[in-house]
Amino acid sequence: MRQTTQITIEHIVVASDRSYEQVIEALEAQLGPRADWENSARALITPNTSWEQAVQLVEQQLGTSGFTILSKIEPGALLTLSGKPTRAAQYAIGNPLPGDCTGRTAGGAKAGGAGSSGDRSWAGDTR
Repeated sequence: MRQTTQITIEHIVVASDRSYEQVIEALEAQLGPRADWENSARALITPNTSWEQAVQLVEQQLGTSGFTILSKIEPGALLTLSGKPTRAAQYAIGNPLPGDCTGRTAGGAKAGGAGSSGDRSWAGDTR
C-alpha cells in the first residue's frame, strides 16, 4: 500500500555576519556530539537491552536543543566543480525517540513531537 501526504515547506535563509566555521561550530554545539547511529543501534539490539537503556543512550547524544545530528553531508568539493569554490554542509537533525519517550525539552516543548522528529538543514558559504 502506498500513501502520499502533501506537506508545506517554508524555506528560510538567514544571513550571518559570522564566518562559515563559526556558524558550523555554533550549530553543532547546540546539537551535541555526532553519534554513529548505525553502530549504536546495532549494539543495542540484543536480547538483554531494555527500552530504558536505549532511551538513555539516545538522550546522552542529544544537544542542548533537544536534537542531535543524525547525519552530515559535506558536498562542497562536488559543488566546487561547478566553477565556484563552495563550502556547504547538509544536516539531518532531529530526535530519534518518539515524542512521548523523552523528558528532554527544547524551548519548553517536548522534543520529538508526536513521532520521531527530523529535519534537513543546510549551512553553506558561496563566497
